[in-house]
Amino acid sequence: MMFVHWGAFALAFHGWSEPIERALIEAERAEVSLLAPQIGETVQLHEDTSFPPSPWWELQQERDEIAMTNSLTIELNIAIGDKVFLARLYDNETTHALIEKLPLSIDMEDLYRNEKFYYL
Repeated sequence: MMFVHWGAFALAFHGWSEPIERALIEAERAEVSLLAPQIGETVQLHEDTSFPPSPWWELQQERDEIAMTNSLTIELNIAIGDKVFLARLYDNETTHALIEKLPLSIDMEDLYRNEKFYYL
């Protein structure tokens, strides 16, 4: 089993590493190997490829939390329907360009009944 399309954004209600932790449990239960490449990692698949998962996501999560704590950030409240979420964004040119567009009301499109998106 190969784990893809995970870990690039922390936008969900669950913990950042919860998807991989759940997948590891299910892979063990199903007695299959799990391949969880790092973000951007190229993996060559061969018949003799071994799939020992290294917990790179634990170190990545720790590094991200430290970077966010030690960086200048701007906090914004984002309202979606009747729910309000706190977003911490890096204080940079991209964040300031977004803030210039606020307040902003958008209708997001559905992507595979799993994600929403909108082109700014």
